[in-house]
Amino acid sequence: MKKKIMAIMLATACIGAGTLNCATSVNAAEQNTPFIMGDVNDDGVFSVSDVVLLQKWLLAVPNTHLENWRAANFCDDDRLDVFDLTLMKRAMIYGETGQPISPTTQPIGLNRTEEVIELLKNYDLNNYNEAYRKSLSKMFERFNEDGYFYHFADSENEENKITLNEDQTNAAIWLMPYANLEDSGILYHVAYQGKYYQVYYYFTDPAYTVSDLWEYMAQRLRIKNINIVDEKFGIVDNSNDEQTDMSAYFAVDDTHYCKIRTFEPEDALMDFLQVLSYEKLDIAVNTSTDPITPVNVQPISYKEMDAAIDAINNNDVSSYPDAEREDYRKMFECFSEDGYIYHFTDAENAITLRDDHPNAAIWLMPYANYEDTGILYHVAYQGKYYQVCYYFTDSAYASSDLWEYLEQRLDIKNINVVDEKYGIVDNSNDEQTDISAYFAIDDTHYCKVKTYEPEDALMDFLQVLKYEKLDIADNTSTAPIIPMTAQPIGYKDMGAMIEAIKNSDVSTYSDADCDDYRKMFECFSEDGFIYQFSDAENAITLREDHPNAAVWLMPYANYEDTGVLYHVAYQGKYYQVYYYFNDPAYTVSDLWEYIEQRLGIKNFNVVDEKYGIVDNSNGEQSVVSAFFAVDDTHYCKVRTYEPEDALTDFLQVLSSEKTVF
Repeated sequence: MKKKIMAIMLATACIGAGTLNCATSVNAAEQNTPFIMGDVNDDGVFSVSDVVLLQKWLLAVPNTHLENWRAANFCDDDRLDVFDLTLMKRAMIYGETGQPISPTTQPIGLNRTEEVIELLKNYDLNNYNEAYRKSLSKMFERFNEDGYFYHFADSENEENKITLNEDQTNAAIWLMPYANLEDSGILYHVAYQGKYYQVYYYFTDPAYTVSDLWEYMAQRLRIKNINIVDEKFGIVDNSNDEQTDMSAYFAVDDTHYCKIRTFEPEDALMDFLQVLSYEKLDIAVNTSTDPITPVNVQPISYKEMDAAIDAINNNDVSSYPDAEREDYRKMFECFSEDGYIYHFTDAENAITLRDDHPNAAIWLMPYANYEDTGILYHVAYQGKYYQVCYYFTDSAYASSDLWEYLEQRLDIKNINVVDEKYGIVDNSNDEQTDISAYFAIDDTHYCKVKTYEPEDALMDFLQVLKYEKLDIADNTSTAPIIPMTAQPIGYKDMGAMIEAIKNSDVSTYSDADCDDYRKMFECFSEDGFIYQFSDAENAITLREDHPNAAVWLMPYANYEDTGVLYHVAYQGKYYQVYYYFNDPAYTVSDLWEYIEQRLGIKNFNVVDEKYGIVDNSNGEQSVVSAFFAVDDTHYCKVRTYEPEDALTDFLQVLSSEKTVF
């Protein structure tokens, strides 16, 4: 086997292997919970830290843990791999239309029941990303077909009232569109006797014909560890050594069911169930005409300071979705009114922007309920990493000092004030250090420094950190730069993909990506053909039912070679078939050596000197991949979530053919 071929095969393995090796660190409790798409660290916001976390997880970085794996399931296939990462990055940067593949629709957060009624009655789909409108339309229609929605209620005992959780970091009420592991419904974050609960009222999916709720849960939601109590409540315990996580399910009527989730002990859940009841709220009773469309706009990333200043000077919000423009306009105006931007510095210029950051190192951040408007720098100092953010204070909050402001505005109470200057907040846990320092700059600005290094490293950093003002008016360029890693491109069929290669048109992509896509197209054009799967009886077929495109072109990345991916079906089972170009930069004796050197993967089982099998299965799912050489410059990877014997059977019939264009 050629060295080049081996190198390539290895590059592919990292996608599947990283995914599966890390799967053991995923919290199974996340499987049936509403969430913000992309928010894998479960901190209430989809941000660059989530992208970094998923990337580390896929690369099997030690001690990497996803608080909510479902938030990364952008491909909607219940598996996490590099394609979820690429879609996640795309959603982070664009959050809008025009992309080949769209992420799962996100829940909508609201604070009051009246807002729910207003939104259901008067919703305007034009206020949402085009990619989400179909899912949201179905959700809104389902509620309006009922003409009501369920709301929690309890006894008349005022001392034990169930109330909305006003302390909830995000909105207390969520409208949730249909998802692969979740039905359309409404979620209330509530408080009862000082404890917190999540109360969901779901629509059942009429596509499932079952005898009872428990069979429905097993088929539709894949929940099987149900303990039936008194034939009414189904209790599911997803607790682990670190955290209690209990849920109860019960039927409401023929088309609705309820779920209650809590991190309190089971006896607290059972007490709550004894007082919980529900009522119907009529949608038609509300006569308001203005729709409510809550939006948490995302930070905007830049490679260079000049690009960020350009964006502020231009204050051009036309490229953002209509619903987000006002938030971005206000953000730009905050900086423009100052006329300058705070920037980190130090005496010896030892603090530097992180050139190795997976995304851009500079972020402009719009106002949110959990965060003030500001600018964030990802920096390095003495080989350690820090986030330095300069925020505007919110003038709506009158406070005597920064600590009172942080408590009132951001609900941060566990502040350790050092020398009356630094407020240290330690959010570390058993798995990861996470500490932040806050300090005032002037009457209208403050700084936050966050790191995953020990506190003594943070204190050392604070001793050298200084800041300066950069004049916005000095910058005269005209266009903001929004960098991104070149993403795979999805196509519905081979014809569309070949046309794209023949045209090699990169004009529709961002400037930062054009070169990557051009190189990808050139790889295929130089060959003049594309490898395609085949078999003797034409029993292997493209998956027409795949939720996203069935054919993918993939540009070169640090975790993957240039290639083409087919999502296929064979005998009712699903497989991913990749044909990659090998990377001539790697010189190794065989594939297995390449895998060990390039990807750190050692668990290869070589079968008949032809196939290298990698088994990354765990207690919850089967995940196996096979690698083999195609020719001197190409190799193939086949991945499946079926058992290994199914993969072996598939390999016996799989052939490769060239489609010349």
